[in-house]
Amino acid sequence: MDLFVAYAYQDDDYAGGLEETFSAQGLVVGEPLALWPGQQLLPEIDRRLHEAGVPADPDDFLLAAPGREAPPEAHGATVVHPGASTGARRWPAERWAAVATAEVAAGRPVVVTGSAVERPLAEEVAASAGVPAGSVLAGRTDLLDLLAVVDAAERVVCGDTGVAHVATALAVPSVVIFGPTSPAEWGPPASGPHRALWAGHTGDALAEEPFPGLLDVSVTDVVAALADLPQRCRS
Repeated sequence: MDLFVAYAYQDDDYAGGLEETFSAQGLVVGEPLALWPGQQLLPEIDRRLHEAGVPADPDDFLLAAPGREAPPEAHGATVVHPGASTGARRWPAERWAAVATAEVAAGRPVVVTGSAVERPLAEEVAASAGVPAGSVLAGRTDLLDLLAVVDAAERVVCGDTGVAHVATALAVPSVVIFGPTSPAEWGPPASGPHRALWAGHTGDALAEEPFPGLLDVSVTDVVAALADLPQRCRS
């Protein structure tokens, strides 16, 4: 087995979407972990593996490099990922554009990632920030391509969505904006090169509109957290 993907869900439709994505990449899809609010992912994976007789270390969650070549725009870039699967976790496009603008002004190249459905959002963010159209990678990457993009990048900034876990697994410094779910449930490990931003409020993660607590995290907060990130350590 080249790659084992553990995935979890709190919504049946979302789980179905994940299964489609994994199957399209030629990955064998097993039974997903049904997690409920307040239940943490890594301890549950560890418990299931031990029940199956598979030795596992819950602190060892790093992935090897995916073995695909990333597009040249991704090398040393800041990955800005403005999308999320639900509106409640989707920070406004104009704020993402302001963050991308600040990264460009700091001399850091930016690529904007997302799914094919999120490409219009990615193009809006890039255009507002003066990021070249060729650096909009949304809709141009499959799952393993996205891993290659993140692995080639210098840093990632995103909401509480899948690419945040990719950054954690590849030890790429990241800033992750949380709300309405607490980073205690889905956040990166405190020991890693990551910054979790959360206003301290929880709510309905499946709502259509951005969660008010998510909006309490400002552009200034995110830009400051990016400035505070450590330089990426490449072995």
